[in-house]
Amino acid sequence: MNDAVSRIYASGGDHKSQLEQLAELLKTVYNGDAPQSTDVTVLTNLVEAVVNKETGSLVVSRQFLGLIDQALEERPPTSQKLIEIVNSVLNVTQSRAISYEDQVTSLRLKLSHALETERRWCEAASALLAINLESSQRSHSSSFKMEMYLRMGQLYLEGDATDDAESSATRASLLQAEAKDEELNIEHKALMARVLDRRRRFIEAAQRYYELSQCAVVPSSDQLHAISAAMTCTILAAPGTQRTRLLAKLRKEERAKAIPSYTLLEKLFLERLIKVDELLDFEKDLKTWQRNFDNGQSIIRGVMVEHNMTAVGQVYSNIDLTTLAALLGVNEQEAERVAAQMISSDRLKGNIDQIGRYLHFAEKTAIEMWDDQIELFCRQVERAAEMIIARHPELDI
Repeated sequence: MNDAVSRIYASGGDHKSQLEQLAELLKTVYNGDAPQSTDVTVLTNLVEAVVNKETGSLVVSRQFLGLIDQALEERPPTSQKLIEIVNSVLNVTQSRAISYEDQVTSLRLKLSHALETERRWCEAASALLAINLESSQRSHSSSFKMEMYLRMGQLYLEGDATDDAESSATRASLLQAEAKDEELNIEHKALMARVLDRRRRFIEAAQRYYELSQCAVVPSSDQLHAISAAMTCTILAAPGTQRTRLLAKLRKEERAKAIPSYTLLEKLFLERLIKVDELLDFEKDLKTWQRNFDNGQSIIRGVMVEHNMTAVGQVYSNIDLTTLAALLGVNEQEAERVAAQMISSDRLKGNIDQIGRYLHFAEKTAIEMWDDQIELFCRQVERAAEMIIARHPELDI
């Protein structure tokens, strides 16, 4: 190959003539009819001879790499073969990559796609990461750079590399103002929602998912998926003001009523007891990271035990710990521990009689009872309004 390339360069022809001869030589090396049978070693030798020849022109060698890229596009081999070919070509150009930025970028995009086809997610992301997006030789648009970082983040997530996914999402967020691309902004919001979900920062993830479900440009099927994800994350989130607000919003969402977890969400909002079988039905559809904390403790069971503890307080003035444990679906010691934690953190008002083995709920003040009555009245008015609008949609303004 080295001799053949030397003869072409020594022929004295112009760049066009040299490229035409190299193209003919490439055809003998890259089997267009059966590209998967191409001898990668021979092709690598040809690329080395063209790129490293001191007498050769950089213009010709760039165009030659473009021919290889074009051949892989028009007559693609199997993904495994393409990975082998592109890696070999990139290894040859590695020391002079700055001279072949356009060609290297195109080849790395093909490499990433092939690795993704093989489900080698993190390697596919690394192929994109190797693209010099901040090159001084070539100015990539903000939209292109943001698209690349978002793609890396999605691939890293598929490969369970949450740290790298979050890093890519953060880089993408810095380009939002410059890119000014609504579609990319939506992709970024979706990526961040997934990252926060994986991080078990459920209330933040739920807010992102809910925002996605309200975007008019998002397809209706994706909106429904976002609502479902928002409901799941809201149910898994720790109690608090933000969670209560989201519960209220999602309960009013008409599209949410067709989702299986809606009944559970409504019971959370109304502070009603949740049964074990309802919990099991919900838990079986959870993703791996949504099931347990790193210490192995079940996320949903911890949330539901605390919720049911509060719900019991709406019904009973006091209750023995044995009965309480049965209602919560835990043993007596666990019921006492949860009650003590909630009382000490002021999430539950009451006291524990450890001798009599009773939990006493504090009686509500007149103001608190008044607030409850107002809240109940408002809920009934809201329900009546919903029924009227369901019967007469033209009144919904």
